Amino acid sequence: MLYGLTHYCDGIYDKFKIYDVTGTYFGSSSNGRAWLITFDGLNADPGQFRIVSSESDPLTGDNLVYNATTLIPYSSNIVYDPIPFEMLRTYETEP
Repeated sequence: MLYGLTHYCDGIYDKFKIYDVTGTYFGSSSNGRAWLITFDGLNADPGQFRIVSSESDPLTGDNLVYNATTLIPYSSNIVYDPIPFEMLRTYETEP
């Protein structure tokens, strides 16, 4: 898991995580890079992120392609993680 970029994103400090999912999409980093950004505890639409190349240390490579996709769009509906059935308990007063 990678952390960073928080000094460029006001208001979302400690509310997002960046995961390196290169192996899932490309197999190895020589074929490409992939990151998944999740927002935990952010009650706003963060907008679309983009990659910006630096003037002092630019991104280099053959046939560079940048893609950005929003997998789950922002919504005012609250999403809860499911509770596993094994963790649900009831107490009976009579056997």
